[in-house]
Amino acid sequence: MSSEQIKIGTENLLKAQSFRKDDARERALQAIENLENRGAKVTFRSVAREANLSVSYLYKYDDIKERIAQTRNNQGSLPRQLQPKTDSSYNKILTRLKERIRKLESENEKLKGINEGLAGKVHRIHFLEDQVERQKQIIEDLQTRIKELQSQVNQTKVVAITQDKLIEEKNSQSESRGCILTEKLRTQISEVGIKLNDHLIQLIISSTEKQVLNALGVVKERLAVGKVKSKAGLFRSALASSWEPNETNADIQKSQFHEWYELARAYGIVIASKEEDGVIFVQENSRNWISYEKFSKKWTLEYLRQKVTR
Repeated sequence: MSSEQIKIGTENLLKAQSFRKDDARERALQAIENLENRGAKVTFRSVAREANLSVSYLYKYDDIKERIAQTRNNQGSLPRQLQPKTDSSYNKILTRLKERIRKLESENEKLKGINEGLAGKVHRIHFLEDQVERQKQIIEDLQTRIKELQSQVNQTKVVAITQDKLIEEKNSQSESRGCILTEKLRTQISEVGIKLNDHLIQLIISSTEKQVLNALGVVKERLAVGKVKSKAGLFRSALASSWEPNETNADIQKSQFHEWYELARAYGIVIASKEEDGVIFVQENSRNWISYEKFSKKWTLEYLRQKVTR
């Protein structure tokens, strides 16, 4: 419960206590007056009985004690038959009772409003408590789900690391065993113009992939600077002796371009060439410029060699 609710409850309690105190005092005074009007003897016991209060409770109020004592003394000094009993006194009592009833009804309405407000706040508190419990359950469910997902992620990482190690070991074993003659490698060898036979295939398999690519690089390098008597023989020697090319890929590409360009001009498919930002362009006989890399895929060096040398 909040401090505001405690404060309101305390105020209501104090109001109720004050109301009971005022009500008891009013009843005691009214009882004294009723006894006087009826000509009855006024004592602490008779007043307590008339007001429905305890005798000890009357002694808490000094003014009530004085009033009872004074009235009792007056009754002792006056003849009993001289005490008045008129209709006006009863009307006065009735008026005071009606006023007291109206006051009590007003106080009752106020207390009812306060109680309704407190009931609404209590209902709101219960609703919020239910919401808090639901949110706690949702948080617990999410935390459980996060732990499950984290466990799955950890397991996935372990599997991935294991797979990477297996792939690495497989590659290492493949490299140590020798080169695998894939379709891509066959195509590269064929593009250079080397015809494979059983002896050459065995030599490739017994070598590493790096040695095979280096041997191809040596052949391409020699073809770029001049004619080669036997491509297969040069490839075999380079592979057996683990030769490496001297030129970079860029140098080889430029050397191959010069041979390709001369053959392409002779074949009548290009008329000029230029280089921009490191990219080589050729001009078709239609006078359109196109990159050498793209154009040479359509008109390969091997194709031009076959066409122009015939």
